[in-house]
Amino acid sequence: MKARRDLYGRVQQLLASTGVAGPGGALLPPLEPAYSQGLAELAIRFIERPHSAVLIPTIIRDNFWRLLGVKGLPEREDKNFLAAEKLTQDLLDFVKTATGADWMPRL
Repeated sequence: MKARRDLYGRVQQLLASTGVAGPGGALLPPLEPAYSQGLAELAIRFIERPHSAVLIPTIIRDNFWRLLGVKGLPEREDKNFLAAEKLTQDLLDFVKTATGADWMPRL
């Protein structure tokens, strides 16, 4: 019984030192991360534009090769590719916000 009480006391000390438990008892961290709304909006846009969403890997690949100076990549001006470029940039902006990154490439 004493060992159990000691363990309970140590757990309370650990929780208090990390800020999870305050003087009034244990506090739960927020259930949703700060970027939940942005993630939901991005998911809805992916669902609304599936033809554009499937082009995102192609957009990223082509931009990567352009940055490296590769010649001969096709210029795409159709409606799906323009929407895919916008969706790709929004995805990159979301990743920057969610991870707290200082920099993210612009397309």
